[in-house]
Amino acid sequence: MSRYVLRVIRTPQRVCFQTLIDSDTGIQPILVSLWADHLSSSVRPNTAKAYLKDITCLLEWAKKTNIHLADRFQRLEGLTHHEIRLLAESLHVKADGSTVRINTYNRRLISIVNFINFHMERCLESCDKTTNE
Repeated sequence: MSRYVLRVIRTPQRVCFQTLIDSDTGIQPILVSLWADHLSSSVRPNTAKAYLKDITCLLEWAKKTNIHLADRFQRLEGLTHHEIRLLAESLHVKADGSTVRINTYNRRLISIVNFINFHMERCLESCDKTTNE
């Protein structure tokens, strides 16, 4: 069972804002919050929903392998080649042990790459601002 639950939040600015909530804590992870906000203004709702579900694979894999993504992004480290291979292998398998369709696998990879790039860009922008001050 997934630790993260997809929720639709209604705000005055947006009719429908989709995000993930940590079912253990009831809290919306900040990395997901920023990504969800970006998605809500750049893709259709069903695409955002699929991408957010894909990100649960990354978040759960990171938790299982004891990788703290926020720290990695802030240090501009990302994932090692070995970690990327392990993550890619984990994306092939469903919870019941069967394999996912190739289209689902490819979408998951694209979602995760976009998620990581989005956060790395934000960290780079943050570094640039602090360097120039």
